[in-house]
Amino acid sequence: MQKPHLYSGIIGDGQMLAALSARGELLRIFWPHIDYAQQLERFHVGVHEPDQPIEWFHTQPAFQTYLGESNVLVTEYEIGTLSLSVTQQDVIAHRANGVVRHVTMKNTGTNARQLIGKALLVTQLGEHERSQAVRYNPAESMIVHYRRDTFCAFSMREAVFGFSCGDTSEALAYDTLLGTLENLGADSVLATSFGVIEPGETRTWTMYLAFGRDQKEAAARMAHLKATPAHTWIERSVQESAQFLAQAKSISSGNERLDRLYRRSLLAFSLLLDHERGGMIAAPEFDPAWQACGGYGYCWGRDAAYIATALLQAGYTAQSEAFYAWMLTAQDEDGKWDHRHWLNGTVAPSWGYQADETASVVWGMWRHFQVTRDAAFLRRVYPAMQRAANHLLATLDVESGLPRESIDLWEERFAQHTYSSAAVHAALLCAVEASCEVAGDKVSRNAWREAAERIGRSIDQTLWNEARSCFYRSRRLHLRDAHTHRPVVDGKVVFTELDVYGYTRVIQSFDEVVDASLLGLSYPFAFLKPSDQRAVQVADAVREALWAPRVGGILRYENDAYVGGNPWILTTLWMGLDALRRADEATADEMLSWAAEHATELELFPEQVDRETGETRWVVPLTWSHAMFVLLMLERYGKKDQSAALSSSALLHQS
Repeated sequence: MQKPHLYSGIIGDGQMLAALSARGELLRIFWPHIDYAQQLERFHVGVHEPDQPIEWFHTQPAFQTYLGESNVLVTEYEIGTLSLSVTQQDVIAHRANGVVRHVTMKNTGTNARQLIGKALLVTQLGEHERSQAVRYNPAESMIVHYRRDTFCAFSMREAVFGFSCGDTSEALAYDTLLGTLENLGADSVLATSFGVIEPGETRTWTMYLAFGRDQKEAAARMAHLKATPAHTWIERSVQESAQFLAQAKSISSGNERLDRLYRRSLLAFSLLLDHERGGMIAAPEFDPAWQACGGYGYCWGRDAAYIATALLQAGYTAQSEAFYAWMLTAQDEDGKWDHRHWLNGTVAPSWGYQADETASVVWGMWRHFQVTRDAAFLRRVYPAMQRAANHLLATLDVESGLPRESIDLWEERFAQHTYSSAAVHAALLCAVEASCEVAGDKVSRNAWREAAERIGRSIDQTLWNEARSCFYRSRRLHLRDAHTHRPVVDGKVVFTELDVYGYTRVIQSFDEVVDASLLGLSYPFAFLKPSDQRAVQVADAVREALWAPRVGGILRYENDAYVGGNPWILTTLWMGLDALRRADEATADEMLSWAAEHATELELFPEQVDRETGETRWVVPLTWSHAMFVLLMLERYGKKDQSAALSSSALLHQS
């Protein structure tokens, strides 16, 4: 079954994660961790009168919201054919390895209704469609799906009226199903009878999915779920959300919508952070087969450095520290952090080294120390910072002093990128400062400082494009499609070069495209001082070239084609963060307002907004989008810790 790429809401507890559609359909369940494995093919719930077709809830018009400021998702339906008002509440049972769906139904008509409820489950345990089996346990009124070491128990609080293991397409036509006790396959269905519901009467219906590594464990977890009333699981989730928000730095902007979005962003963080190990995912995976992209359910060091900084500045010191502790386990022997990782620390599928990934983690570690002044933390991470700085040093281009070619932050081009150069410049200076704090090796410290200074000179001297009053996006851009498009090679603008593998590479001297990432020279890497006129010129160039004419918002770069080339939430907020470095509150407010206007109905931030309609496009929620919103809210309305503010001049001139 092809599932939608766009989620409406997510639920979880930092251990399990589930995604739902705008009509309350449970689309994906990730267990035992938020990145892997995705266990669900579909879970459909509906009701019908005897011998009548099923009214599946997810096919009905719906209204959806979170239960207050919690991670309990509420979906409401009006089923006109049955005069039935339905409220569905979905929650991950906190630290209990299970999903609870609680339904309340009210007969709003004038006639009594005799109703049967049916719940259809199809699994793909361990992300496998094949080699699954199902069996019914009559003593527990429970069906168990299983494959190797993954078991999913499926039951309900109400008396089971009928069941079928497999053969569900045939069984669903019968009120009491077929009673198949055991079968090969991945599908099962349970039925219950609600009897006669008089006008104005209500019935409740609670369903459970419990996961374990063997049948005994799954059954024990199911027993635990069922022994606890549904309202208790819901209340527990509400309490966990309240406790998480209580740790945060409070914001009072004078705009309740902005303040709510700030708190909802924090709650999104609570679902997208791995409670056990400390890592975080870019977004709940929605394209596991890589049909439209390379997937999002992984941890990128770059994104995560921004997210961890947002957590840190919002008051979540422990979560930030846990993330960097996890990063220590993911570092390669040569000192780099690879493109992206699974949350168990192993390298995830990659399409190329990105210098800014490693640099961002080093920057983030130093930022954590700047805010907390936690000397013990710095001592723990300094060896990793040292290895990373030495790795970055070893990857510098001898001729230019810039980082050698790598993939850019948008993961599309191979070149010496201005953004990556600014990130490495900042990382080396952070390593210098860390070395001073821990009395590290002076020889290394001096080498890092000298390399950073040379990068800075090279950025100044070779990457400023006077013609556009902006920095070049990159130099030495490898034209990967040159074998098919065959550009004119003049030896200057475009030239060829034989690489170490004996391949002839076609290279463009400079890339003049205006890119939102050029704001990174100002925020967060502080290569440009607020007083530097070039910072204003870059911001002006980005605004002029990249503001979407119909709906507003900042595109990633000129002629972007990814998913249609839309404005992104994070790039728009980036412009606000850059503006605040120059005390430009009007621009910051404008960007916050635009982002708020384009949040989803559940107040989650997508990656993109359709450039023509302004509707949500692609990836909900994107953790980096939420991080940029939190950072801008804190910079604009939070109590600023001026002593911790990054300054390129301070980094260069402190001993």
